[in-house]
Amino acid sequence: MKTQLTLFLSALILFTGCVAVTFPEPMPMNRRSLTCFPTAWQGVWTAVATDSETETITISATHIDLEGDLVLLGEAAVVRRFAGYLVLSITTEEDEGRWQIYLGEITQGVLHVYNFDGDEEEKVAIWELVLGGDSVERVAKSVDDSEVKEYRLNPENNIAFRELITKGGLSSQGKYVK
Repeated sequence: MKTQLTLFLSALILFTGCVAVTFPEPMPMNRRSLTCFPTAWQGVWTAVATDSETETITISATHIDLEGDLVLLGEAAVVRRFAGYLVLSITTEEDEGRWQIYLGEITQGVLHVYNFDGDEEEKVAIWELVLGGDSVERVAKSVDDSEVKEYRLNPENNIAFRELITKGGLSSQGKYVK
Protein backbone atom coordinates (compact mmCIF):
# COMPACT_ATOMS: atom_id res chain seq x y z
CA MET A 1 0.00 0.00 0.00
CA LYS A 2 2.84 2.43 0.80
CA THR A 3 4.32 1.80 -2.66
CA GLN A 4 0.99 2.70 -4.28
CA LEU A 5 0.73 5.84 -2.18
CA THR A 6 4.30 6.85 -3.07
CA LEU A 7 3.59 6.30 -6.79
CA PHE A 8 0.43 8.39 -6.52
CA LEU A 9 2.25 11.23 -4.79
CA SER A 10 5.05 11.07 -7.35
CA ALA A 11 2.48 11.39 -10.14
CA LEU A 12 0.84 14.32 -8.36
CA ILE A 13 4.18 16.06 -7.85
CA LEU A 14 5.03 15.64 -11.53
CA PHE A 15 1.57 16.93 -12.43
CA THR A 16 1.54 19.80 -9.97
CA GLY A 17 5.17 20.87 -9.80
CA CYS A 18 8.46 20.11 -8.15
CA VAL A 19 8.30 22.12 -4.93
CA ALA A 20 6.30 20.30 -2.24
CA VAL A 21 4.03 22.16 0.15
CA THR A 22 3.31 20.44 3.45
CA PHE A 23 1.39 20.99 6.67
CA PRO A 24 2.12 19.74 10.22
CA GLU A 25 -1.08 17.65 10.43
CA PRO A 26 -4.14 16.75 8.37
CA MET A 27 -6.23 19.79 7.55
CA PRO A 28 -8.47 21.18 8.84
CA MET A 29 -7.15 20.76 12.35
CA ASN A 30 -9.08 18.88 15.02
CA ARG A 31 -11.88 17.76 12.71
CA ARG A 32 -13.37 14.32 12.34
CA SER A 33 -12.09 12.34 9.36
CA LEU A 34 -14.66 10.77 7.06
CA THR A 35 -14.54 6.99 6.73
CA CYS A 36 -15.55 7.15 3.07
CA PHE A 37 -16.10 9.59 0.23
CA PRO A 38 -19.66 10.93 -0.06
CA THR A 39 -21.82 9.22 -2.70
CA ALA A 40 -21.98 12.37 -4.86
CA TRP A 41 -18.19 12.26 -5.19
CA GLN A 42 -18.01 8.61 -6.21
CA GLY A 43 -17.62 7.72 -9.88
CA VAL A 44 -15.31 8.18 -12.84
CA TRP A 45 -14.33 11.81 -13.41
CA THR A 46 -12.75 12.89 -16.71
CA ALA A 47 -10.60 16.00 -17.12
CA VAL A 48 -12.17 18.93 -18.96
CA ALA A 49 -10.27 20.84 -21.67
CA THR A 50 -6.85 19.26 -21.47
CA ASP A 51 -4.27 19.49 -24.23
CA SER A 52 -2.84 16.06 -23.47
CA GLU A 53 -4.39 12.62 -23.39
CA THR A 54 -7.57 12.15 -21.36
CA GLU A 55 -6.97 12.03 -17.62
CA THR A 56 -9.42 10.31 -15.30
CA ILE A 57 -9.89 10.11 -11.57
CA THR A 58 -11.99 7.29 -10.15
CA ILE A 59 -13.37 7.85 -6.67
CA SER A 60 -14.92 4.95 -4.77
CA ALA A 61 -16.12 4.81 -1.19
CA THR A 62 -12.67 4.17 0.28
CA HIS A 63 -10.09 5.07 -2.35
CA ILE A 64 -9.09 7.27 -5.26
CA ASP A 65 -7.63 5.74 -8.42
CA LEU A 66 -5.61 8.16 -10.52
CA GLU A 67 -5.14 6.04 -13.63
CA GLY A 68 -3.78 3.05 -11.72
CA ASP A 69 -2.22 4.81 -8.73
CA LEU A 70 -4.36 4.12 -5.65
CA VAL A 71 -4.78 6.17 -2.50
CA LEU A 72 -6.62 4.24 0.19
CA LEU A 73 -8.25 6.12 3.04
CA GLY A 74 -6.65 5.24 6.37
CA GLU A 75 -3.87 6.47 8.64
CA ALA A 76 -1.80 7.93 5.78
CA ALA A 77 -4.70 9.42 3.78
CA VAL A 78 -7.63 11.16 5.44
CA VAL A 79 -10.58 13.15 4.14
CA ARG A 80 -12.31 15.92 6.06
CA ARG A 81 -14.96 18.53 5.26
CA PHE A 82 -14.13 22.22 5.44
CA ALA A 83 -15.81 25.36 4.09
CA GLY A 84 -17.60 23.55 1.25
CA TYR A 85 -14.54 21.50 0.26
CA LEU A 86 -13.44 17.95 0.83
CA VAL A 87 -9.85 18.11 2.01
CA LEU A 88 -7.61 15.12 1.27
CA SER A 89 -4.51 15.01 3.47
CA ILE A 90 -1.78 12.53 2.50
CA THR A 91 1.50 11.64 4.18
CA THR A 92 4.31 9.20 3.39
CA GLU A 93 7.49 8.17 5.17
CA GLU A 94 9.40 10.61 2.94
CA ASP A 95 7.22 13.47 4.22
CA GLU A 96 8.71 13.16 7.73
CA GLY A 97 5.31 13.42 9.44
CA ARG A 98 4.19 16.33 7.25
CA TRP A 99 1.02 16.25 5.12
CA GLN A 100 0.33 17.27 1.54
CA ILE A 101 -3.12 18.79 1.09
CA TYR A 102 -5.54 18.61 -1.85
CA LEU A 103 -8.96 20.23 -1.90
CA GLY A 104 -11.96 19.47 -4.04
CA GLU A 105 -15.39 20.94 -4.54
CA ILE A 106 -18.27 20.03 -6.81
CA THR A 107 -20.18 22.91 -8.37
CA GLN A 108 -22.82 22.40 -11.04
CA GLY A 109 -21.64 18.84 -11.66
CA VAL A 110 -17.98 19.80 -12.09
CA LEU A 111 -15.27 18.55 -9.72
CA HIS A 112 -12.68 21.29 -9.13
CA VAL A 113 -9.34 20.09 -7.69
CA TYR A 114 -6.94 22.48 -5.93
CA ASN A 115 -3.66 22.28 -4.06
CA PHE A 116 -0.93 24.50 -2.67
CA ASP A 117 1.65 24.86 -5.47
CA GLY A 118 5.16 25.77 -4.35
CA ASP A 119 6.21 26.66 -7.91
CA GLU A 120 3.97 29.75 -7.96
CA GLU A 121 5.81 32.65 -6.32
CA GLU A 122 2.66 34.79 -6.12
CA LYS A 123 1.04 32.04 -4.03
CA VAL A 124 4.07 31.90 -1.73
CA ALA A 125 3.70 35.66 -1.19
CA ILE A 126 0.04 35.15 -0.23
CA TRP A 127 0.98 32.40 2.26
CA GLU A 128 3.60 34.64 3.85
CA LEU A 129 1.13 37.52 4.06
CA VAL A 130 -1.63 35.39 5.60
CA LEU A 131 0.48 33.28 7.97
CA GLY A 132 3.39 35.59 8.63
CA GLY A 133 6.96 34.84 7.63
CA ASP A 134 7.68 32.65 10.67
CA SER A 135 4.91 30.21 9.73
CA VAL A 136 6.20 29.64 6.18
CA GLU A 137 9.40 27.61 6.33
CA ARG A 138 11.56 27.20 3.22
CA VAL A 139 13.46 23.92 3.10
CA ALA A 140 16.45 23.91 0.74
CA LYS A 141 17.41 20.94 -1.45
CA SER A 142 20.77 20.73 0.33
CA VAL A 143 23.07 22.75 2.57
CA ASP A 144 25.03 23.89 -0.49
CA ASP A 145 21.95 24.58 -2.61
CA SER A 146 19.58 27.41 -1.73
CA GLU A 147 16.93 26.19 -4.20
CA VAL A 148 13.68 25.43 -2.33
CA LYS A 149 12.50 21.81 -2.34
CA GLU A 150 9.63 22.28 0.13
CA TYR A 151 7.50 24.94 1.78
CA ARG A 152 6.28 24.00 5.24
CA LEU A 153 3.12 25.92 6.04
CA ASN A 154 2.22 26.04 9.73
CA PRO A 155 -1.17 27.72 10.21
CA GLU A 156 -1.91 28.51 13.83
CA ASN A 157 -5.54 27.40 13.58
CA ASN A 158 -8.39 26.73 11.15
CA ILE A 159 -9.07 30.45 10.80
CA ALA A 160 -5.61 30.86 9.29
CA PHE A 161 -6.14 27.77 7.10
CA ARG A 162 -9.44 29.26 5.84
CA GLU A 163 -7.65 32.52 5.01
CA LEU A 164 -5.10 30.63 2.92
CA ILE A 165 -8.04 29.38 0.86
CA THR A 166 -10.11 32.57 0.68
CA LYS A 167 -7.20 34.97 0.07
CA GLY A 168 -6.09 33.17 -3.11
CA GLY A 169 -3.49 30.74 -1.76
CA LEU A 170 -4.79 27.75 -3.74
CA SER A 171 -3.86 26.71 -7.27
CA SER A 172 -6.30 24.98 -9.59
CA GLN A 173 -5.17 21.53 -10.68
CA GLY A 174 -8.05 20.84 -13.00
CA LYS A 175 -11.74 20.39 -13.61
CA TYR A 176 -13.42 17.02 -14.05
CA VAL A 177 -16.88 15.83 -15.09
CA LYS A 178 -18.62 12.46 -14.70
